[in-house]
Amino acid sequence: MTIRTLLAAAVAGTAFIAAMPASAQSGPTAPPAYNSCVGSANGNIVAVNPRSCVASSVSGFPGGGGQITGARASIINGREDVPNTGVSEAGTASTSWSDNGWTNGTITTSNASSVARGTASLADGTVKAFASNPTPNTGQGFVLSTISDIVTFNNTTGSAINLRIGYSFDGQFTNGQNNNFDNANVYLALNSPSSNITFANSGFGVGGYGLSRGWADGFFDQQWFFAGNSSDFDITSFGNPVSGPFGGGISTLISIPVGQSSLGFTLSLDLTCRVSGSTCDFGNTSAFNFDPLPTGLSFTSASGTLFSGRNQQPVAGVPEPATWAMMLMGFGFVGGALRRRSGAATRIRFA
Repeated sequence: MTIRTLLAAAVAGTAFIAAMPASAQSGPTAPPAYNSCVGSANGNIVAVNPRSCVASSVSGFPGGGGQITGARASIINGREDVPNTGVSEAGTASTSWSDNGWTNGTITTSNASSVARGTASLADGTVKAFASNPTPNTGQGFVLSTISDIVTFNNTTGSAINLRIGYSFDGQFTNGQNNNFDNANVYLALNSPSSNITFANSGFGVGGYGLSRGWADGFFDQQWFFAGNSSDFDITSFGNPVSGPFGGGISTLISIPVGQSSLGFTLSLDLTCRVSGSTCDFGNTSAFNFDPLPTGLSFTSASGTLFSGRNQQPVAGVPEPATWAMMLMGFGFVGGALRRRSGAATRIRFA
């Protein structure tokens, strides 16, 4: 059974639909500037602002005097993070962007042929990461890919509406997957700047923020909650991370009141690939989604570009597996298609 078939069956089983919501989006706004994209996913997840950022790094063979060699790259909202982009001894580091800066990518390589690359796109609602260490006994790769935005709902139906939102992913570890040495952490954080959106199951407000995390290093079931409780987040998984393709998702049911209300979200994929000879591939389809919006419920986003790159229309009911496969094929890894920023990366030595 292929990874696409598995993902189709798993997501269909949870009745989670990755369709483009009906909306009244205006044109994209200019991406705001931020200082840096690097740091832990948990550290970046508290602040919810319109952003798309990727940071990747690799290490390789020791250089002169035992100096660590490698490369690192970082870009956020179409702006290269210069202090965190460069190479040491040997390697390459490049950044790229499109969609006026709302889709970003990085590629880094080391002198041991280790590679780490990632993309983050508000237009598609996707975060993707890939790392490989083909040389035995050396090489490491790391990727952090993050998107966040603030969505304003307008509910004109006359009553509160429950809407399922969440994140689905698929990936594979090959050769040497070993707990904390090769893993992918996925984080979904939510808040309600308007303080009137609640978790539908528990009734707790999303006014602070609710965070759910899953580890993909042989299991996918850890959760953190800063708002809501265990009944508010559904975590699903399928396949076997140790021996083959696998995937899963984090979703929650929120209650949207009549009138206007706002929901902030942050989605992060934090990939660690430290085992020599291993490949950690989460570069296929990892997406933030809404169920189709019913008549009378629409949204806009602070970025003005959320989901604008999706061509599929809302559908009633759960797509058949074949339809899911076609949808997923449209979410190919976009790193190679991104417009390359001009100029070579600054050469630096790592401390």
